[in-house]
Amino acid sequence: MVGLEVGDKALFTRKYLDELKQTHGPINDFIVSILTFLIDLSGTFGMPGSPMYDPSAVAVAVDSTLVKVQEMHVDVETRGEFTRGETVGNRHGDVERNVLHGDRYIIEGVDKVTPNAKVCVDVDSDRLLQLFVSRIRGK
Repeated sequence: MVGLEVGDKALFTRKYLDELKQTHGPINDFIVSILTFLIDLSGTFGMPGSPMYDPSAVAVAVDSTLVKVQEMHVDVETRGEFTRGETVGNRHGDVERNVLHGDRYIIEGVDKVTPNAKVCVDVDSDRLLQLFVSRIRGK
């Protein structure tokens, strides 16, 4: 699983944009125009570059050595008011068994959960972004 944290660490900055601008062609120039817009937009929010969410997931599929992974149990939150649809990774491998007693919950035990995903917890963002640039440039 390549979460948003990976894309947030892999910011496409002007440094990479300048490298991408060294090559021309219809696809390259189109992507340069999109990334120029995204970098400018990110700058309005005080960020130095654009997060690379989908490209990060594709890059990890191409080269899994770009990331450090941790096996953990992952669920998708379907009932939360603020987290609906988000993935929730259990980094510790256990879940408290909370039982309602009157007006409060009491922890009656701790249950182990089995890992069901390899979750990316860190990324070599420079290598990832260099891979992206090189593939767009056709090298």
